[in-house]
Formats: sequence, structure tokens, C-alpha cells
Amino acid sequence: MKILQDIITEIINPESLVEPFNFKKYIDNVFKFSGIHSLLYTKKYEPIPNKILHLTDTLFDKNGASVSLAYQLKYIQKNNIACDYLICKKDVDPQPHLYVVQPVVKLSKRYVDLNFPNITDIIEIFYREKYDRVICSTEGPMASMALYLKQIFKIPAYFFIHTDWLEYINSNSNFSNKALEQNISLKSFKFLYSQFDKIFVLNTDNRDYLIRKMDISKKKIYLTSYFSIPPLKNIPSLERNKFFPDSDTRAILFLACRLSREKGIFDIPKILKRARKKIPHLKIVIAGAGPDEKKLRKKIDSGAYFLGWVAKEQLAKMYKNLDLFVFPSRFDTFGNVLLEAFSYGMPAISYNSKGPKDIIQHNKNGYLVENWKDMADKIIDFFENAETRKRMRQEAKKRIQYYEEKIVMKKYLKNLGVI
Repeated sequence: MKILQDIITEIINPESLVEPFNFKKYIDNVFKFSGIHSLLYTKKYEPIPNKILHLTDTLFDKNGASVSLAYQLKYIQKNNIACDYLICKKDVDPQPHLYVVQPVVKLSKRYVDLNFPNITDIIEIFYREKYDRVICSTEGPMASMALYLKQIFKIPAYFFIHTDWLEYINSNSNFSNKALEQNISLKSFKFLYSQFDKIFVLNTDNRDYLIRKMDISKKKIYLTSYFSIPPLKNIPSLERNKFFPDSDTRAILFLACRLSREKGIFDIPKILKRARKKIPHLKIVIAGAGPDEKKLRKKIDSGAYFLGWVAKEQLAKMYKNLDLFVFPSRFDTFGNVLLEAFSYGMPAISYNSKGPKDIIQHNKNGYLVENWKDMADKIIDFFENAETRKRMRQEAKKRIQYYEEKIVMKKYLKNLGVI
């Protein structure tokens, strides 16, 4: 119980409240089990073996983790796996294998919405459905709920790390003492993750960091990935001069992401400036929106076209018809957009870290580089060699077979212990 209280107290900041909130009332509600209290202590809990509840704070949002979780849910529903999802959100209807509870309070903090559930609702569902384990995939209120269920029902609790919050904090915080802030953040996440019995990670860098910096046992860490979505068929060709009329369009980069600082977007102007010394006609098309879009527009003086948020059909057209996907993020733990690009035969260039490091095969289906100067130089190499471009497009499509739905989900569900 102390764990839950500590985490909730740390998260809640009265200045970030969206709705009126009585902290004492919420805590009182958390520790009142309603009619469940007597059931838990007078009746033996008999769970169904190998049945898991997945708690998450995100499922229908515009981010990679949310999209991937939604596709996981579809796979669970299609194959009727002994795994249910639970979210706390207004205006969402329940589905097969999806429970929805209503928030008792909502907070917004730095573009992140936190919905706090009534824990009694979750306890009732957990008890009734007789789960024998729980997994959580977000560090918000649901992490506290997962640990609370672990304590009450004496079951194992797992965690799926989708986001590198240490990198996010480092990139977005205005705190003057960065070293102190990083130290506090590291200890906080180390404390949180150490409470779980299994940790699922999306890349080898995060796995090694947990072992080296957080003293998490290697035996507790499981490497997994997202899976690729089959490309859309019959994608029409694209008139490249639509974006840049009366201009040379032989070399066009493509970027699709949330336009925020942690995504490395402010490296793009420097990369373009350096690469254009050799390829003056180099252009870029950018899909996405975010808090730093205006700043990015000001820094790129010419040769850039901003699409905003676009539908998957429009994205598919970009992937199929433009030349090279550029991904300057050191933040992403995976990189769904890389799989999307590869599925349409678009090579990619990224920094040699985290998710992209495990997806891109250097000099085969793209490039892995150490800094923005190297990224600009490899872009030049790519456009100066037609044979390289042709070969990389072919290799990109081959790479996607390692991320097929059945392969990824079979391994993941086996490690969860539900198949």
C-alpha cells in the first residue's frame, strides 16, 4: 500500500488539475474495497491459470505505443487469447477482451493526460474474471494499480516499457540542475521497475541500461518488438512536383513523427544545410504535428513541405513514392514508422541507438549514424548512387518478414505465460 501512496503523491500536482480533485477523498476511495474487502479475506482467491489482465493508460491515442497496443488487442480478439485489456477513459465503449472504467479525476501535464480510475472497479473486474497475473504498459496511474493488484491477490506483475521517460525528461525539462534531475529520475524509475517480476523491452539498448544502471536482473528482462502491418494495396503514384512546383524533385526525404523536441527534429535544418552543399535540390516532406512545429518551420528556410497529421492512405503514398526516410530521434524505444517505411520499400537513416539500432541493418536497408553530420553525409552518398538506392529498396522489403504479426505475438505471448 505504501508503494501506491508514494507513487500517487509523487505524480499529483495541484496546478495540473483539469477537474476539481479532492486528494484525501481519492485516497480514501482507493483503500476502501467496497464489498470486495470481505470477499478477499474470507474467501480463497482461485484464479484461472495463464490468464492475464493488461492495464494501460493509452490505447486510442496518436502515438506509436498506443497504435501498437491497439493492434495487439486486435490480434488477441481475433485469436481469443486468454488476455484482456483495461483502460480508464471517457467516451470509449467496451469490446471483446477490452474493459473500460471511468476516471474519477483527470490531470494534464506536459501534453500527457493522466486518468485516475476508481481502484474498486478494477479489483471487481480482476476478482470476477479470476486472472492469475497482470501486466502494465504505462508508467502513469495504471502502474500503481498493477502493483496494488499484485499485493492484494499475491500474483506476479509484469511491465512493458514503451517509452524512454528519462530521455523525454532530459529533452523537455527546463530544470536548471540537469544532473540532479537525471539522478532523481533514474532512482524513481529504478524503484518502480524493480517492483515488477518481468520487464518487457523493445530494444537491446534499453535492456542493457536496465541491467547496468538500474541493477535489474537479466533473467527478469524479455526482449520483444512491435509487429509490422501489411502494406496497403494499389497505392497510386505521386506527382512529386505537387509539393514543390517548378522545382527539381529528384531527391526527397520523408519524415513522419510527432513534431516535438525529443524526436530530434531540430537536427533536420542542420542536416539539410550540410547535405545541400552537394545536393542543392534536396527537399523534405514532413508529416505530423506537435508543440514544436512552428519553431521547426522557422528554422527550415526552404525546400520543406508540411503535411500535418495525415491518414494512413496518404502516408502509404509517401512511403511508396518518396526516396529516403529520415529519423533523427534518439528517444524512440522502437520506431513503428521504420517498419511502415520498410513495408513499402523505403530505406531509412537514423541514429545508432535504441529501437532503430535493432531494426535498420547498416548499409543494407538503410544507415545507422552517430551524429547529424554523418547523417547528412550518408544522405549525400544515398542520392549519388542509383544502384545503392535500388538495392536498399529491395532489402527494406525483405527485412519486414522478421516482424510479421504471428512471429512477434507468438514469442510475446509465450513469455507472458498465456500460451
